[in-house]
Amino acid sequence: MSPTLTYIKGNITSCVECPILQYNDYYATCHVVKNNVICQCKYPFVFNDDQTKCVHFYHDDIPIYLLNYLILIPLHFYLLVSTLRLYIHKVKKLCERKNPTNKYEKVTMLINGNTAISSMLLCFMYLLCKGIRESIFVWIKPSMYISLRAAFYFLCGVGTLLFYNLSIMTTKHNNNMRLKKCLRNFSLCFCCLGVILLSVGAYIKTWPSIVTDIFNQYMSALYALLLVVGIIYFGKKITSRLSAFNSSQSDDDTNKNNRTTSSSRSTGARERKKIQILLVMNFYLKMLVVYLGIMVFCVVFENRKMYNNTWHPYTKAKQLVFTILWRISDFIVVISVLRIFEGTTSSRFFPWLHICKKDLESLDSEGNVKKISSYGMSSYNAEDYLVDGKLPNETINPVALAELSNIGCEDRRGSMI
Repeated sequence: MSPTLTYIKGNITSCVECPILQYNDYYATCHVVKNNVICQCKYPFVFNDDQTKCVHFYHDDIPIYLLNYLILIPLHFYLLVSTLRLYIHKVKKLCERKNPTNKYEKVTMLINGNTAISSMLLCFMYLLCKGIRESIFVWIKPSMYISLRAAFYFLCGVGTLLFYNLSIMTTKHNNNMRLKKCLRNFSLCFCCLGVILLSVGAYIKTWPSIVTDIFNQYMSALYALLLVVGIIYFGKKITSRLSAFNSSQSDDDTNKNNRTTSSSRSTGARERKKIQILLVMNFYLKMLVVYLGIMVFCVVFENRKMYNNTWHPYTKAKQLVFTILWRISDFIVVISVLRIFEGTTSSRFFPWLHICKKDLESLDSEGNVKKISSYGMSSYNAEDYLVDGKLPNETINPVALAELSNIGCEDRRGSMI
């Protein structure tokens, strides 16, 4: 049977018996409720067997050490390297297009060249902070643990840029670009403020607890709610657009050949690329729904207040399940975000997802058919489609959609990616 974890120390007369200060850091809190003195270890710490100090709930558990350092940490490092590779790829493509002439332009491209580059940078910072926290593992101190939890706001920044791109890709006329940019910048500034306040407040004992509660609990819940609304809203818009494209293929068979001949010549690279991005977004938004479900489950059931030592004990096995689920959710959300910003049905950075060998046919300037590999469309930024702040009034070719719908290869489970 899995050992029971105890994080509350009862039957004490004063806070002197509570091991608040350990190793020059505050591992526990002590307060009086209805004349009862309650000593509680901070998360992720619990009391040891003799209840003399707070230790990590995986303290001296060799099998979990092996699981963390042989499986979970290498997978996290893989995500970190993949994010860095995609970031470098996006920067190189942008430099090839814009050809910066001075150091200021080069630095600007490295940090804020476009939404894809900024998202990759924020995603890398999120993975880096999480990697540091999980590498230190049981030896981490409470202040550093709380400080590194602020990395959640890097992920919120990625979500802001993702929905900004989705709003451009799913709207034919972007007349409210100024408003969209203002909302994007406001959300990013708020995310930066959350990172700063949580990181600084973790090391100040007299820091107002209300500030930590607002940015650590309430704002996290708000961003999760916005994620739900954004996925539902943009998911419906993408689905409706793809359905409209598919319905245009239901013409009479007598006109089908003529339409195919004429429309295939009007299928340009931009049109194909746009459809391809919509197809990728449509699939990976569903993966974000899976991530959201795991996150809500963990947040609700990992709350230690739900458990007691009689009918529903708080055990190490249950905590291990939540730890693995959190790692899986990180893997899902990072892969989904990277694939959406990569914007291709076949990935050069994640070949284990699917390997597509089929090329796209297009026409060159002289009307001759040429082969274009789907890998050649990997540089994607929604703002590249804007002309004077608006998307061009172009009709998505149903033939291009049909061709692109067949690009995705079936993986070993038979699902289309």
